[in-house]
Amino acid sequence: MKIECAYCKDSFEGSGKNEFRRMGIVRIGKLWKCKTCKKNNKKDHREFLKRKILGIEKRSDLIKKWAAQREQREKEKKDFAPKIPGSIVQEKKKNALFERISRRGSWYIFGYLTRTEKEVLYQKYTTRKINPLTIEKAKEKINKDVDFLAKFVKNMRKGKKPEKEISIKFKEEFAKLIDI
Repeated sequence: MKIECAYCKDSFEGSGKNEFRRMGIVRIGKLWKCKTCKKNNKKDHREFLKRKILGIEKRSDLIKKWAAQREQREKEKKDFAPKIPGSIVQEKKKNALFERISRRGSWYIFGYLTRTEKEVLYQKYTTRKINPLTIEKAKEKINKDVDFLAKFVKNMRKGKKPEKEISIKFKEEFAKLIDI
């Protein structure tokens, strides 16, 4: 009896099922599969499970991906550098820098307190010599202070004050909270 592998097209001769089984040939459905094809199929399936299902990536693939990202960043940097002073690209760069700077100080403008400022207030409320507050009361007091500062900034904005003046007034109000 002659059997041909459905995948690699190798032909095998044998007298019965037991002999084919010893040679490593298996029948799956109506197709016959040899030992090497079965082994490769299992290997491909394991790779599929690792890469697609579990999301594990090969080191070589990661290195290629990182190199592509690095090239992309370098291209963006090159595209951003203006060749002629005063070009449109240079103006965009200046505006982007201004936006980043204004965002850094935005917690002052919007009335938010940083973590360190909250810690300063917390220490002040819990460790003062006359009438120290409990932990819960200190937290409530800090929340009230934050709400007060947010309303203060909102009222200043309704009055259409410039951002610098709002920032200065905000800092003054915070200083008053620390002094009290």
